[in-house]
Amino acid sequence: PFMQDTIQNVVQDEFSKCFTSSQRNRPMNWAPHLAVTWLLGLIFRHLILLPCRLLLLIVVTLVFVVVFFLFKLMRRSPARKRILQRLLCWWCRAWIILVHGAIRHHRGPPKTAGNTVFVANHSSLLDVVVLSARRPYAFVGQQHTGLVGFFQNYILNEFDCIWFNRDEQIDRSRTVVRIKAHLADPDAAPLLVFPEGTCVNNKYCVMFKKGAFELGATVIPVAIKYHKFFGDPFWNSRAMSFPVYCAHLLRLWSVMADVWYLEPETQHEGETPVEFANRVKALIAQRANLKNVPYDGYFKHFRPSPRFLEERQKRFAEHIIRQLQQSMPPAGLPGPQQHRPVGP
Repeated sequence: PFMQDTIQNVVQDEFSKCFTSSQRNRPMNWAPHLAVTWLLGLIFRHLILLPCRLLLLIVVTLVFVVVFFLFKLMRRSPARKRILQRLLCWWCRAWIILVHGAIRHHRGPPKTAGNTVFVANHSSLLDVVVLSARRPYAFVGQQHTGLVGFFQNYILNEFDCIWFNRDEQIDRSRTVVRIKAHLADPDAAPLLVFPEGTCVNNKYCVMFKKGAFELGATVIPVAIKYHKFFGDPFWNSRAMSFPVYCAHLLRLWSVMADVWYLEPETQHEGETPVEFANRVKALIAQRANLKNVPYDGYFKHFRPSPRFLEERQKRFAEHIIRQLQQSMPPAGLPGPQQHRPVGP
């Protein structure tokens, strides 16, 4: 059993690489011909660039929120909805400008006519900003709290987004019903789902959940690739809060990314939803040059219970004691004789 545990630990180590930020080679910054330039850049980014960007972001966001809520007071109509959608696109574009974003959209988002789901790989909440800067989407995702929850409840909910709690099975069942009702509405914004269910470091593409692929809808894959020359935009939510992550983005020189809208895909005859999800995942991983791995991203949210750890420790201790007892001679019997060399 302990050999099996060792193999599982090796797999777990490979799994953890999907959720760790890329580490740049810091020692080279202290080379004599680079130290001064690197130090000046560090001071500029943290003492000048970050405060200026943060101030502009606060002003832009306050203006956006005030204007957005003023238009929310209007009577519901298609014109009101279009105005709110344009405001959201404007705010997302302002975000990209503030982080000096260089985003290349290949082909642009195709026009849809209902019963269509966009699926994309997921690295951070910046994905929502990058994609919403071109057109509005109705997102399907985990319900958050705090600042992210405020934007979900009071901003994004205006665009028929669907939020759920992954820990509640009943809530997930209701989500499926709401998604099917949304797809049946030809006037609703297209759905966008991140089937990985969690943020991955944009070097790997983990398992796609089958939920978005068993709806009988046309699936449009979206591949997002961030270039980390000026910094890593990956958000490890367990290591940093959302405000800290925003500060991390604002101190980067630039955020560079490519976005590809691939050809629409439909489920083949005789193909299961799992096979359909794996096929679309392979297309996205190949286009974005990501390593395609079969791991379930939800596992990063689970930790072994203290009872499980205590049981494994107990079994390991019993195994060691048993091995020691087998290697020791029985009581009353002489141990192995020591042969002394005979002198001349």
